[in-house]
Amino acid sequence: MAFFIYCHCTLFINPNQIHYMANETFNKKDREKKKRIKQREKLEKKSMRKANSTKGKSLDEMLVFVDAEGNLTNTPPDELWVRDLNLDIKAEVAATTVKRPKKVQEVRERRKGKLSFFDEKKGYGFIADNESGQSVFVHKTQCKTPVFQGDTLYFELEKNMKGSFAMNVDKTS
Repeated sequence: MAFFIYCHCTLFINPNQIHYMANETFNKKDREKKKRIKQREKLEKKSMRKANSTKGKSLDEMLVFVDAEGNLTNTPPDELWVRDLNLDIKAEVAATTVKRPKKVQEVRERRKGKLSFFDEKKGYGFIADNESGQSVFVHKTQCKTPVFQGDTLYFELEKNMKGSFAMNVDKTS
């Protein structure tokens, strides 16, 4: 045999809590309503963007032309007008371009000098030019044969931003 105990409980609720609970359900409904309105507005904006979108349009629909007065228009210009315009532009370009003279290659003269200093490990040195007396830089890559300090050499003089340097260096016979 089973015994059941019935208990009658009285629930005591503070009036402030009742107001809070009622307010909470109202806020929940209000939030859901605002959420639905936002979603509807978002869908409307999306459909407006799709309707006004230029994506997917053909190239002809997106082209804009310039007429003879410089105004934008959707109609293509006359072929004769375009041909005349192209000829005018070509003539203007031809008149404004300046032809640059071809770079004249300098004639390098062979000079004679004495190798005053040469570092074999680093591969560079200096030649004392017999004509001008100036010191000219030389690198081992410009020497046709191995060179040593004190050798008399023939070389061609080149100039760059850093100064003058020797090219096509060869020993005298």
